[in-house]
Amino acid sequence: MRIVVGDILVECVQSDVDHQSDVAALFYYTSKSGEIAAGQEPLSKSELRPGQALLEQLPGFSGRYRIIASGPDSLDDRLAVEVFKCCLANAVALCENHEVRSVAFPLAAGMSKKIPIPLAAQIAAAVVADHARRCRNLRVIRFALASALELNTLPRYLIQAAATLAEPRSVSI
Repeated sequence: MRIVVGDILVECVQSDVDHQSDVAALFYYTSKSGEIAAGQEPLSKSELRPGQALLEQLPGFSGRYRIIASGPDSLDDRLAVEVFKCCLANAVALCENHEVRSVAFPLAAGMSKKIPIPLAAQIAAAVVADHARRCRNLRVIRFALASALELNTLPRYLIQAAATLAEPRSVSI
């Protein structure tokens, strides 16, 4: 499924992030977190706090990146939702700030199972819609979805998010 949200093409494919060779950045969750000073950017994935993301060059691949985010590993349900939202928003912001044109996200793969798929889909669509208003560099967001439930749920929320911005210019299923 493809839909234009703002000026961003959003794609939903049944696959995993590792098989998205035609995008510039691949997003992964990590459960490792460490302490750094407030306001300081993380230098490595061991320093990430829940919700923070780090962009690094993929070794041996010029112009390709890996985004690592500290996901909602062992947090309570309400805090896990906020951390999940921050992971996605911070990753999109990193892409925009580093002029990355395309990124692939999983919806739930690698993330804590504390967030039900429908809620994760709703949050992901809201983050995309929010950032679609401001993005100037990021052109493609692909969600590599691991299950039929994800593939049947996320597009519905993306269509709703696109409708809140304006009429979607194109939808293909």
